[in-house]
Amino acid sequence: MTWLDPGLPNSLTPGRRPRTTLTPSLALRGDTPVMAFGTPGGDQQDQWSTHFFLGVALRAPVRSGLDLQGAIDAPNWHQESFPGSFHPGR
Repeated sequence: MTWLDPGLPNSLTPGRRPRTTLTPSLALRGDTPVMAFGTPGGDQQDQWSTHFFLGVALRAPVRSGLDLQGAIDAPNWHQESFPGSFHPGR
């Protein structure tokens, strides 16, 4: 996401990459990759990724856990901060 207003940290400027909020994640079992996941979402993305991962990871004998679609569709919550990362854009 870039802005056309000059002087902002994320202003459109030649030779500069835009700030992104994607958080790709890789789950390992030992040294073996078992799942890649991530989510867009600005300030909430790390919270949503954690909820998804725990929903899938808790398939261990301690909890019943969810399959991938169940973890995606499960009810979720998040905390918002003020000002948000996209302020004043939204």
